[in-house]
Formats: sequence, structure tokens, C-alpha cells
Amino acid sequence: MAILPETSIDRYLGTNYAPNDDEIKEVELCISGGLQRLEAIKDEVALIKVQLEGLLKESAEIHGLIRGHQALLSPIRQLPADLLREIFVACLPTDRNPTMCRDEAPLILTVVCSHWRQVALSTPRIWAAVHIPIPQPVSSISSPEQDAQRGAVIQRRREGVKEFLSRSGSLPLTISLYYDALRGSAISSSSTNALLESIIPFAARWKNVAIAGPSAAFSPIRELQSDLPQLQSLRLSVFRHEIHGGGTVSWKDSKLVKAEGLRSFYLTSMDENIMDYPVKWSQLTDLSLVTPRDWIASAFKSSDLHRILQLSPALISCTLAIRHESLDREATFSSVSLRHLETLKIEELTQWPNFFAAFDVPSLKSVEYFPRQACPSGRSSLLALLSRVSNSKNLEKLRTSPHFLDSREFVEILGYCGSLRSIFISEATAFQRSRQNGTINPINDYLLQLLAPRELPHDVSDTHPQAINSTDQLCPKLTEFIVRTQSIISDHGLLTFISRKQSTQSTDKSNKLQIVDIHFHRRRVHDIMPDLSAFIKAGMKARIQYSPPNVRGPVSLYDGLP
Repeated sequence: MAILPETSIDRYLGTNYAPNDDEIKEVELCISGGLQRLEAIKDEVALIKVQLEGLLKESAEIHGLIRGHQALLSPIRQLPADLLREIFVACLPTDRNPTMCRDEAPLILTVVCSHWRQVALSTPRIWAAVHIPIPQPVSSISSPEQDAQRGAVIQRRREGVKEFLSRSGSLPLTISLYYDALRGSAISSSSTNALLESIIPFAARWKNVAIAGPSAAFSPIRELQSDLPQLQSLRLSVFRHEIHGGGTVSWKDSKLVKAEGLRSFYLTSMDENIMDYPVKWSQLTDLSLVTPRDWIASAFKSSDLHRILQLSPALISCTLAIRHESLDREATFSSVSLRHLETLKIEELTQWPNFFAAFDVPSLKSVEYFPRQACPSGRSSLLALLSRVSNSKNLEKLRTSPHFLDSREFVEILGYCGSLRSIFISEATAFQRSRQNGTINPINDYLLQLLAPRELPHDVSDTHPQAINSTDQLCPKLTEFIVRTQSIISDHGLLTFISRKQSTQSTDKSNKLQIVDIHFHRRRVHDIMPDLSAFIKAGMKARIQYSPPNVRGPVSLYDGLP
């Protein structure tokens, strides 16, 4: 059907043809008819629009009613309050204490609906732990207006803390306090102390307390006189700070340290003798004594640490980050019996094998060891420690940085770990220096050959001078192999290792690799992931990463660009 009637000059449409007088009249008549039809169409469109708007409005109303009724049928509305409380508890952070921020649990649970608010406010468990940072001024030089604003913030936070903890009923409390020593000026007793004093009325219910910041900032807590009958865990990451009082501030007379029920104790290095602390060492199950890495010397004397460990036979977990103040390498230590110890973490600036050779730890399950320097005596602290548990069937996890170890020594260390199921090799800070000294990187293809369930070739010692005279497989129960440091493992060597470990002919199913996570500090030579597809399909998790290509250099086309 033609939209407009045909004319005698339709064939000239889209050209530069100029019509004569008769043709002009014919075109004008055609256009007039088209304009009349347009007006009729506009009227029809307006009528249809009115009908469409009515239908759309009715549709929106129906949708709204349907959504409202569907919401009434939502499964979450049918949950009993006890189950909803369990869900609320599961919403809390698991790696830290909850904050008082409205964007996370528990506070966010109170603004969803009135029912959730009622349930949240009647669930003491979600209010029994809190992290409290002490507000600091923006700069060390503040104006009276800034001081007033900070005082107002502290006052609001003080009121928030009291309201938060008051909802915890009679449950034991977990509290972490943080004061940023890198910001702010001298401590204001009228404002900062007011915030700290807001938690003192709840002291009888303190169970786990963590304090981080300049020691002088926490005077109301340190000088607390009331007993702490429920305190089980104390973490003191405190230190002296010139801005916040340069004098020595002691915690040894604090009620926190003297708590009768203390089971877990963490302390950073202080300017006082650790033996002066009246901690009930014999009942501790968790002990951490840590010297900050940026401190030149340690206040923890090795002789005192040795004595404390002898007094702590109930330890299950222990962390020692120490700098031995004296290194008489010929000195010997009497036995340290830690028969229940399962987790041991060690960081040494200088290795002292005789110190750890005295440890009797038959129940040890997990070891983390990080040296900062090579051992000049040729025998590392890790080797001295593990040689004492050579017959243990409990040791399952080892995390270390072996670049300060001789390759032969690292193999010897693993030889004592017959039940090991997880090896995590982390970064070493001075690895390049150890290589310059002629040390062979111990994380190599030869190590993988020893970890694989197959005898070594007879000529392996010709190509690997660190080879030992043994064809026994190291760590036959290994299921996790993680490398996050520089290595000289080849793609082919890694593929061979994985293939042999996953071989059904030579490996028990329970001893197959479950996790392989390697980060190479080099470019990929051969893509082995297609070759691992069958193992991955069978359940092995594999992540192999390579460094991106280096586009910088003396003749790089990227020079001068960010």
C-alpha cells in the first residue's frame, strides 16, 4: 500500500531534476494529502499513548503487589529467631575483631528491618568482641578547632563503646585497642583516657585483650586495680615512643600480666627484663616473644628465653622472633622439655643451633623457621631442631626460606621429616647475596627428584654436587608443595615431579599431591598445564605463575613512560 499517491515525476526523486509548473502543482497536491494523513496518525498515536500509560500503570501496581506478597513468603522470614542468631554470628569477621562501623556486622544487622534489629540487639554473642582505635589528630600541630573536633569524635566513640558492650549481656569479652604512634602529638589524658576508661567497667568480663601502640598511651588500662578473673589471652604490642613519653613504662606490675587464668601471652621487646614479669609460665599454652624487626638489639636474653621455656611445659604453640645477644657457639643448654608443643615459629637474626638443639618437642606438628643470616658454623638451627624429632610421626607442616642453607643441609633437614605433608617455601630477603657467595639454590630439579617416588639416576652426583648417597624418597607423604621464592626449577622438572607423584603404580592414593602452587621468577619456557589436565580433573589443585615479560632495558621502546 502506497504511503502517498504516485506522481509523474517519482522517478526523479533523489536527483537534481527541476519540475515544470504542471508538475509542481501535482507535487503540492500530493504533499497536502500526506500532511492530512499525518494529522490523523498523530491523533491515533495520542489515543494509543493514553491507553498504553494506563496499562503500564496498572502493570506496575500489580508487580508491586506481587513483590509485596512474595516478600511475605521469603524463606528468611520463616526462620526461627535462634537460627537467625546463628546466621548473625556467622556474619562476624573471623580474622579480627568486629568494628563499630555501620557497613559491617554487627551494626549493619540492626538497620535492615525492625525484626532483624530486635533479634540482633537480643543476641549478646555478636556484641562480645570489638576493635577500638583511638582517634588521632590529622597532624602533630593541631589548632584548637581540630582539638575540639577530635574531642567530639572521642566522646561519640566512647558512648558507642559503652552501648556496644552493654549489649553483650554477661558474656566474656574480646577487645583490641590500637593507638597509631605515627600520627598525632602528645597524649591528651582528658580525651584519650576517657575513651579507655569506658571499657574499665567491663574489666571483670575481659577474656582476650590485645593492645597495640605506645605504652604510655594506655595508662588507665596498665594501672587498672581490679581483678581480671576471666582474662585468658593478653597481647602486648607496646613500645616506648618519644612523643608519647620517652621514659620506660613497665607492665610487669599490671593486673593484666598477673591474671590467674592467663593461658596465652604475646609480648614485644621491652626495655626491661622479661624474667621480671610475674606471668604464670607453667600454665601458658600459647607464648609469643617478639623483637621488632627494626630494633637493633633484643631485650629478650637467650638465657632468659631458655629459662622461660623450661618453666612453660604446657605450651602448645610458641613464637620466637629473637636476636641472640650473645653467640658463644660452643655453649650448651640444658634440655627444654615441651612435650605438648605442636606449633613452633622461629625467626632469628643470627642462627644459634646449640640453643634449639636443647628442645625436646616430640608432639611437634608444624614448624616455621626464617633465618636472616647464614650459619657460619655450617649447621643451622633448623637442622639442630629437627634432628631431635627425627622419629616423630607428628610433624606434617614445614614453612621456611632455605636460601641461607647449604643445599646438602636442606636435603638433610627434609630427611628428618618423613611424615611431612606440606612444604611451604617462602621468600628470602638476601637470596641474591647467598648466590653471590657461591651457594647453589636448593630449590631445584634435583630436590624434586628426591621428593618424587623414584630412584635417582646413577650419574646424578655428576651434575649435582650436592647429591647425597641415598635413593630413598624424601617426604613420601607430601601432598602440598608451595614455592613463593626464587628457584631454579625447570618446567620439565616440575612436570616430571608431579607426574611421578601422581602415578598410581608408585604412589599410594592418600600420598598424591593435592596442591601445587609455584611462583616462578622467570619467563615461561614450556606450558605444562595441558599435561596436568588429567591430574587436575582427578582433584589436584595447580597454580603455576610466571613473572611478566620485562619491557624495560637500555634500548626499551617504553623508556620515559610510566
